[in-house]
Amino acid sequence: GSGVASETITVDGGAAQNGAVTLGDGVHSVVFTVKDKAGNLSSETRNYRVDATGPVLAPAYSPGSPDGDHGWFVSEVDVDLSATENVSGIVESGIRVNGGALQNAVHLVDGVHALTFYALNGATLTSTTNATISVDTLAPTISPHYPAVDGANGWHTRDVTLSLDASDVTSGVASKTITVDGANRSNPTTLSDGIYAVIFSAKDNAGLQTAQNLSFKIDTTPPLAQFVEPAPDGNNGWHVSKPTLSFQYSDGGSGIDSTRYQINGGAWQAGDSVTLNEGVYDVAFSVFDVAGNETTTRKTVYVDLTPPDSTFTSHTNGDLVDGIVTLSGKTTDQTSGP
Repeated sequence: GSGVASETITVDGGAAQNGAVTLGDGVHSVVFTVKDKAGNLSSETRNYRVDATGPVLAPAYSPGSPDGDHGWFVSEVDVDLSATENVSGIVESGIRVNGGALQNAVHLVDGVHALTFYALNGATLTSTTNATISVDTLAPTISPHYPAVDGANGWHTRDVTLSLDASDVTSGVASKTITVDGANRSNPTTLSDGIYAVIFSAKDNAGLQTAQNLSFKIDTTPPLAQFVEPAPDGNNGWHVSKPTLSFQYSDGGSGIDSTRYQINGGAWQAGDSVTLNEGVYDVAFSVFDVAGNETTTRKTVYVDLTPPDSTFTSHTNGDLVDGIVTLSGKTTDQTSGP
């Protein structure tokens, strides 16, 4: 014929173009037109679907971001995947947990989870993205250590050493703390006399904390005590009137609980004073504090209330004597002696 005058290509109703054209992603209508030198036209329309891009992945988490420390979730996590593809469509999509089977949505409990998000489109193109999700919903377990109460009424009568162990199977233990009256102490720490408010606590790497509050009462010091005895009113340390012995005492720790006394090894009697009749006495006073500490002190007390008994043995009353007279007699005393 007359020969080709021109060749043009029109894409999606746009302007005619000469030469090759490049089609981007999408569905396109392409018209090929040929004109000969005589002015005759010939055209052909073809439709093309182009998809050179993999699916778009949009993972979603609930909670939306870590709610603990150091990237940890402290509540269980729900994970979904939205995959979009505008040309060839989604053939398959899902989530793999630790290399497992593909799932549409997952619920994550305690542990460290490796997630792979995956989608395949109709053009056999794939998209993947990875994430690591760490979940720890359990606070640490703590094990405080301290001695059993060895005194009365909940008191310790020896210094108390405190220590703390803790464990956390998921995120691990970040810190262990012993707080005494609001101040952090070393682990272990030792407490002496006093009353203390103690907090044992541990925190894991996810930020979860466990605490236990305890109180400790410590009194290692026995009461102070002494006899109060009136000065002897006779000779050689003897009392010739009934003395009243008393017992002075004090306790700067747990306080005084009770007092008692004992005479010559007999039964103990409650009280802190005693009046003695004639005799020689081994007197013991004992005082207890509230913690059960005891102080006992002893003293020997001498009491003689009866004068000596004296009688003449040489002559009887009313005898008539002359010359040199020798008088003789006898004196006895059952207590302090003549």
